[in-house]
Amino acid sequence: MSVAVSRLRERKDQSTFPKLKVTAANKIKIVSGPHNVWRRLVEISLDSPDVEIFYGSHSEILAVLISDKEALPTDQSAIWSDLALLDDPDDLSERGASLGLRSSARSCRRIRDGGIEPVHSIKCRLRQVLVQTPPAKVSRRRPAGRISKEDLEELAKVVTEDFRKVGSKYFLRVKGEPKISSSPTKVTIELLVESDESW
Repeated sequence: MSVAVSRLRERKDQSTFPKLKVTAANKIKIVSGPHNVWRRLVEISLDSPDVEIFYGSHSEILAVLISDKEALPTDQSAIWSDLALLDDPDDLSERGASLGLRSSARSCRRIRDGGIEPVHSIKCRLRQVLVQTPPAKVSRRRPAGRISKEDLEELAKVVTEDFRKVGSKYFLRVKGEPKISSSPTKVTIELLVESDESW
């Protein structure tokens, strides 16, 4: 399969990281953002928390492989385990290319000198979101028996409306506004009624 790169337009918003939200269950959820590579990698990381994913340039990934900042496997079975032993930029460049990470000898020198830092994994970025998100506020209920003025007025409206439905059968209607009073043990809604002479 071949791709005509000169004719393939670059997708917009490829560098935008998705907007994330921490749910009440302390889970990370994608809220918005373009459907780009970043978003797909975040989705994979959320679905597979045991997988460590790194996204960056060849040189940045090469810097990751010769560092231990992300707790990468350090045993001799890792195919990149010998990278940390290569001090010569030309050797590092050649070995990196054999892994598909093409970086010039100049870039490899910058990696060794700390000029190109290793990128953080997607999982690391997600952990930062959890740490930086303040704990959800716990809504505090009002003390028992203390109903707000707004809720009492809403309750009075409901009672008044219900009485209108019943009162019409007895030719009665509500006169004026209901009177409301409350205490920790009692709520009183007083309706003044009169005969509906319009019938």
